[in-house]
Amino acid sequence: MTHDSRASMTTLPASSASPGAAAPLPPVDAPRASGADASLRASCVTGRAGDWLSLDDPVGRARRADGCLLAPDVGDRVLIWAPARACAHGDGDACGAPPAYVLAVLARAGAPHAALALPGGVVLEAGADGLRIDAPRIALAARDRIDACATRVDVSAHRARVRAAHLDAHAQSIVGRAHDVRLVARRFTSTIGRALHTLGDCFRRVCGVDDLRAARARWRIDERAHLHARDVTLLADRHVGIDGERIDLG
Repeated sequence: MTHDSRASMTTLPASSASPGAAAPLPPVDAPRASGADASLRASCVTGRAGDWLSLDDPVGRARRADGCLLAPDVGDRVLIWAPARACAHGDGDACGAPPAYVLAVLARAGAPHAALALPGGVVLEAGADGLRIDAPRIALAARDRIDACATRVDVSAHRARVRAAHLDAHAQSIVGRAHDVRLVARRFTSTIGRALHTLGDCFRRVCGVDDLRAARARWRIDERAHLHARDVTLLADRHVGIDGERIDLG
């Protein structure tokens, strides 16, 4: 009697396979990259409302990207990034879709005017009339020196303060107007060719010595002159003259 060994073989179920063999993983769909349906295209700015820019594009409007330093203006040709379902009527979180963004300005439409919008509310505007810097605070720091040259310099401030170890100023003429002037100095030296003073009232107090030296001195007083001192000495090398309607001595 012949026995066929192949007929006695029984197929083992998958659960009885060797524990060392790895079970096959079920198929999983690969995730889609975020923004895979977004597109880059050119558009034209038709208006502005707050942080939004109106576009002649089906997306409707977009925000200016942080990397777009040149602020778009109405009529400019811009490059926009728009997802497949861009939110054009409100906040991106409210409508469940990200908004479109303006990445760069491709061409200006109007006059040669440009504005660079920087973080912190800093705006640099350049146009035919020059450069304008708008910022909450501007600080200039130079390790060596700062040079400024212009035909005219105008400075307007509510309060100004200058601190310097040595201040050297040269001017052909100086005109100053002030309501109150106060000068405090340890030593004051002035060399003037000619000085003219017109004063309403003059009060002068000298704590130490008041020494006047002149080639000629003249006092002309319309009303009354009064001189009071503990001791008075009057010396003349040549002549002393006293003239008046009445002279009292002693």
